[in-house]
Amino acid sequence: MATIVEYDSRKEPLNAYPERIVSPFQPDSCCADHMMQVGKVEEERGFLYYYRRCRVCGFTIRYFLPVLPPEQPLRIRSQGRLLPRVGEVA
Repeated sequence: MATIVEYDSRKEPLNAYPERIVSPFQPDSCCADHMMQVGKVEEERGFLYYYRRCRVCGFTIRYFLPVLPPEQPLRIRSQGRLLPRVGEVA
């Protein structure tokens, strides 16, 4: 699977999503509390994922979502979220 993340500790972290993200090789202690979703949920070969990036140091990973029933990826693509809204029937 191709990725837009370039891991290079010599370059400054950069978020140029969706074209490119420059990330340090390893997470830092700040990552545990400062990871955020970058962009939308994407699909490649039946796997759903999105990029998670630390707001402090720029460390980035591709976060894969759990395997779901066949109809669930269609719901995520159409609604842009994993869970129903409060009060909405799944």
